[in-house]
Amino acid sequence: MDFQVKQDFKYKRFSRLEYLSQSDSWNEDESNLGLYYFLLESKGKTTDTAFNEILAIKGELASAYNYLGDVAFKLFEERTDRDIPTYYYELALKFSETNSHSYWGLYHSTHDPRHFFQSIVIDYKLEEFKKITNKMFSVYPTDLVEAEFSQNDWKLLKSICLDERIEHQNDVLLICYFHLGEFDNGVNFLMSEDYVSREVVKLYQNHGNIDEETFLRKISYYERIKLLGTAELAYEEIKKEAKKGQANPTQEVIIKYAFEANAYNDVIDLVEGKFKKDKVHFSPNVLKLYHLISSLYLGLPLKDDFEKDVNSNNYFGDIRSEDEKLSLSLYLVYLILKNINKLESLLVKRDDLHELTHYALYKDIKANLSHECLIGHYLYNSLVDNLQGLKERWHRRQVEYKLKSAKDDQLAPEVMAGLLMDKGEYSEALNILSGLKPTMSVNNMLGVCFEHIGDWNSALEHSKLALEAMLSSGEKNNTIINNYLYCLHKSGNSIDKEQYESYVELFNQSLTEGFLPHVFLHDNGNSLFKYYPFNNFTLDALVNGYFYLASVEQLNDPLELPYEDLTKDKEFVVLRPNFRLSSFSHNENSMLMWSHYAENHTGLMIEYCFEGNLPEGVGIEKVQYLHPEERFMEKDKYLFNQYMLIKNKDWNYEKEVRLFGYKRDKVYYEKLPYPKRSSHAAAYVKSITVGYRFPESTIKLVQNIVSTLNESRNKNLPKIILRRAKLSNNNFFDLEYEEIGLDSRNNIGL
Repeated sequence: MDFQVKQDFKYKRFSRLEYLSQSDSWNEDESNLGLYYFLLESKGKTTDTAFNEILAIKGELASAYNYLGDVAFKLFEERTDRDIPTYYYELALKFSETNSHSYWGLYHSTHDPRHFFQSIVIDYKLEEFKKITNKMFSVYPTDLVEAEFSQNDWKLLKSICLDERIEHQNDVLLICYFHLGEFDNGVNFLMSEDYVSREVVKLYQNHGNIDEETFLRKISYYERIKLLGTAELAYEEIKKEAKKGQANPTQEVIIKYAFEANAYNDVIDLVEGKFKKDKVHFSPNVLKLYHLISSLYLGLPLKDDFEKDVNSNNYFGDIRSEDEKLSLSLYLVYLILKNINKLESLLVKRDDLHELTHYALYKDIKANLSHECLIGHYLYNSLVDNLQGLKERWHRRQVEYKLKSAKDDQLAPEVMAGLLMDKGEYSEALNILSGLKPTMSVNNMLGVCFEHIGDWNSALEHSKLALEAMLSSGEKNNTIINNYLYCLHKSGNSIDKEQYESYVELFNQSLTEGFLPHVFLHDNGNSLFKYYPFNNFTLDALVNGYFYLASVEQLNDPLELPYEDLTKDKEFVVLRPNFRLSSFSHNENSMLMWSHYAENHTGLMIEYCFEGNLPEGVGIEKVQYLHPEERFMEKDKYLFNQYMLIKNKDWNYEKEVRLFGYKRDKVYYEKLPYPKRSSHAAAYVKSITVGYRFPESTIKLVQNIVSTLNESRNKNLPKIILRRAKLSNNNFFDLEYEEIGLDSRNNIGL
């Protein structure tokens, strides 16, 4: 089954699977009708029609359910999904109790050896010797080692293995001998074989029938490699085996192990030698990528013809095999390393560097690192480490340049001390800071310096002074509060519990202060869009001018705000799980959001314009979307961002922006003319769009509400526009918006 199809099902990319609904596709691939069945099931639609088609082809219920089990087994690869094929194989058995295919499917789905036994016995009665041979070859010895068969069952299985018409039964026969206590027969048979599965040989070694030397001699060299523990040792073992001059290991295998062992010089020599010697190559693109990546790691020039060849391929189309998936992963590694090397070159050549995150090369690296085919790859962590190392060297270079320039520019002492701290020279920074006026900033910097040199009592003293200065000024600074509470924790000191909790509350309230709308809204226009169902709650929020902030229990994604998972292993946490949020979007034309959040196009989409400050204790920021594994690997970075502003990549179509606050369920908004001030959010309604299935009978109500809001609003603000969504004349899969007049005389026919 195509890898891409499995990915499309996994991430619910239904639009890419619509071809399955066409009956012509069912003849193109035997699995497609079954895939159509599971597509309907994933969408929550009835599967009766698809099942009847399957039944008509298969002729009987047992065969139809076996077919669905086979498709499900290939489609749902996660262990947690194995109950899906199991369900269909068990259904098949209800209609055919002696169905060997069903038992074999159940064995593969559950690894229960009893199902293997039943399948083999049924086949033997039917004299299906070729099927038995195939199953003997495919069974996992590990599953049988701990099997709790009766002695009669072991004897029956042994007799089947000894039938000369059966092949590939060696592992199973050795397990039968062991469980029947026929150790001499087992050892004699084991010694007559060249290689035996590691699990089986281990069975006899643990029982004392053979020694360690015999164990190592009787397992294959691939099994020995697995026991070695490191890629370097595995490569050495592969090289020893290759010297025997046998068909295995192949050159491709040797190159793979050399690459995984970081033997990049060997990879280059082996790949070039293979292309000189052989005209036909298995996975030539992979070999060239191994060569290019090895050259990048070694800082060598890239081979032009290899680069030209690998860049001529389309890696980002549909992935139909594991080989194509491997090629894409390696190509992403190649692109990332090449861009890192380009940035390293800039680092060497230039002194006046811009921020690294502003470079297009860096943005490309981050985008490629987040690709789902690279997440979980064994090179992923080393690539992240390479990028982090570059960021640190980049920052040090910027600091050194500023320090060098400071001699001429006569920087303020506090700025100079900050640069020295950035460089890690805390003692030198202390020398400067100790002579300065003890402001909040200076005391905080002194506390950080003492923290880094391990003097926690001095760190606590200065962080407390910084906190007192902050409180007296009326400022709320979460960094100052966190530093004090952390120093309090590390120094072993304590304060009154009520006082401590008041600081924790102040910390959480102040977390929102840095998340301001102007930081990102000006780049995209000031408008944000919110999709609503049409109900009394929506009307109340619209008429009274507020945003409702939802609690974690009210959100649609069960992985939202995962406070417990993020904090359970942390030594020191002052973040509290009492934040609530309201979701907006940069996407003003999303079929999915109209369906999900506006009650299947019967609700509203309101356009809000944010043009100023937010109330105290309220913040707003874009959501970042990460692959689940990438999200897990970065869970310890920027705890509040991980808690509030990260979602799984499946949701990225939403282009979400979040308004959030601590222990508050509403944020009121109004836009007042200068110099009037308000404690509300500086925002206003710009337009209201009703869904294309919005009830005709309710249009007049919305018109009246909009007219009333327009009459009462600030005269300097534009009037609210009322629109209606309709299916596009050019593309019935798309929506268009048309304006609705507020004068009822202009709306005849609506």
